[in-house]
Amino acid sequence: EAIAAVRGMGIDMPRHTSTPLSREMLADADLVFTLTQGHRQNVLAIDPSADKRVLVLDPSGSDVPDPIGQPQEAYTRTAHRIRELVEQRLNELNW
Repeated sequence: EAIAAVRGMGIDMPRHTSTPLSREMLADADLVFTLTQGHRQNVLAIDPSADKRVLVLDPSGSDVPDPIGQPQEAYTRTAHRIRELVEQRLNELNW
């Protein structure tokens, strides 16, 4: 469902797989964005000193709901919301 949602946005990612976050990856990152407060807490459990570099993607601090188990339209809405939030964050960073 996620692959179909981003394909509809013109993004092709058929070989994408998730990678577990490691302490080393976290140390190398300038910023880490999470989709939920719970994800943020899980990241900080790996390295609490990263607190100022780990942010929820939504600047309001709201969670991006997980569409798992819902119809394709929920995945599509979520993909569009994530894209919108990434663009907002990139604008904040002047990228």
